Amino acid sequence: MHMTCAAPCRHHFCWVCLGPLGVSHTSCNGYNDDGSKDGLQSLRAEVKRYQHYYERWAENEKSRQIAVNDLKNVRTNVVSEIAGALGLNVSQLDFLIEAWEQIVECRRVLKWTYAYGYYLPVGEAAKKQFFEYLQGQAETCLERLHDCAEKEMRKFVLEESCMHEYVAFQKKLNELTKLSKTYFENLVRALENRLSEVEAPIEGKRRKMENCDKTSMNKKRQRKVG
Repeated sequence: MHMTCAAPCRHHFCWVCLGPLGVSHTSCNGYNDDGSKDGLQSLRAEVKRYQHYYERWAENEKSRQIAVNDLKNVRTNVVSEIAGALGLNVSQLDFLIEAWEQIVECRRVLKWTYAYGYYLPVGEAAKKQFFEYLQGQAETCLERLHDCAEKEMRKFVLEESCMHEYVAFQKKLNELTKLSKTYFENLVRALENRLSEVEAPIEGKRRKMENCDKTSMNKKRQRKVG
């Protein structure tokens, strides 16, 4: 039974045995008691793991595309509507456009962090933990920004609002935009450096042990000379 993963994976495999399709795959209808049960469980676990990361990759891509359309709507319609309702200059609402531009960019980055997470070696537990911490912090901040830009902005279009509410909204959205930018810049920097912050303490301990060994050797040599 021929199965193919969705894009961008496009991996071809047999759904019966979960083995890769190709020259080596001929038939899987015969029974072979060689511990294949453990192998099958391992393959199923890997498929489940792939599904976890792919679904989140796809969901963020979907959210990014929706955010792109929302950004276009804000530029062409929302800004002028709010400006007219509150008696403001259109340029005074540039912060709205900046917020939505940040949302689009953050969704793009977040999407690819799930691909990064999938290919992160399973054995590197410390890196995985650090990566998921940074990713989680950035994602939480993005959700707050997206929620504010989408839901709280809506009332200025659909309902009558006072200037006091607008000022509070502007302040909150500006703060969340800056905070999201900072979180995602930190996340990208950490990934570009291959999460080297995790290796630094280990490397420091290794050097400390090497220095201790050198000191011990020097003392032994001095004793022999003496």
